[in-house]
This record gives sequence, structure tokens and C-alpha cells, in this order.
Amino acid sequence: AGFYPPGTLGTPATSRYIAHLIGNIVFTNGGQGVATASNGKPIRLTKGNDFEFDPSFSFDGKNLIYVTWNDTTLGRFANLILVFQIKTEILSKDKGIYRNPSYAPDGNSIVYVKEEGNEILGFNHTVNPGIYTMTSSGANIKLVVDHGSTPFYNHTGDRIYFQTENSLSS
Repeated sequence: AGFYPPGTLGTPATSRYIAHLIGNIVFTNGGQGVATASNGKPIRLTKGNDFEFDPSFSFDGKNLIYVTWNDTTLGRFANLILVFQIKTEILSKDKGIYRNPSYAPDGNSIVYVKEEGNEILGFNHTVNPGIYTMTSSGANIKLVVDHGSTPFYNHTGDRIYFQTENSLSS
């Protein structure tokens, strides 16, 4: 089966595997660990300067959504288009603390968490925390519920599951 670093994520639609490694998304080497360049450094999937977290493939494996963070722009969603050439587009217009983006099976919408502020990350731009949906273009943002974490769509895309303190809800 090979070695896959912690945080390795794959897509059943393609043979792509990536890993979240110290704030960056990197390629993996098909069960041989993290892919490295000739200088021994991990090969990053993106060229950005922000920290990158919570990657999630679309069901068809053609897109990868993830959260970026820096102290100026705070959190944003980025969508990486993996067809023909790798291209990044920023989906979120508002600053905030975002987590756990996940595509619907048809790829037309995304569910995610907007967190409330804290002592470390601050309290600016953290009004109305909860689980939200938006179109895959970043439009039509809707609050689903004002609590919970780790949201994801069911296999048909007509229901959203999420965690509450000790259980799975929908």
C-alpha cells in the first residue's frame, strides 16, 4: 500500500494524492511519501505565500478547494482548477476565519464553516459564525445553521451532515 503522510488526501476519480504539510499543500508520490524536487524540498501545489489548510477535492477530481490564511486578509477560500493547467481562483469576497470547505457531488455548491473569533486570531470579521453554503463561484452565500463543524454533503447532494459536540447531525 505504501507510505502516505498524515493528512494525505486522494480522489477516487483520478490518481491524484496531496498532503497538507506545515501550512502548505504538497504533492505526494504515489505511496512513496511526499514528492520532492531535486533539492529535497516538498513540491508545492500552489505558489502563494499564505498558509493553506483543509483541502478537499471535488467529486470529479478536477478542483481542489482549500482555506488560505494570512494576518492581513485573514481567511479566504481558494479553488485550484486541476484540469490542463493548475490555476487558483479566490472564491470568498469577505474576510473571516473559514474552515472545512467541501464540494457537493455535482460540484455546483460548497459547504463550509465560518468560525467566531478568538484571542489568537482576533475578533474582526467574525460576525455570524456557523455553517454556510455558497455556489462554486463564491456567490449566493446562505447560513445553514449557527453551530457545528466539519460539514459535508451526502452522496446525492440534497442533505448536509455536520458534527455537533458529540454527534453527527443533518
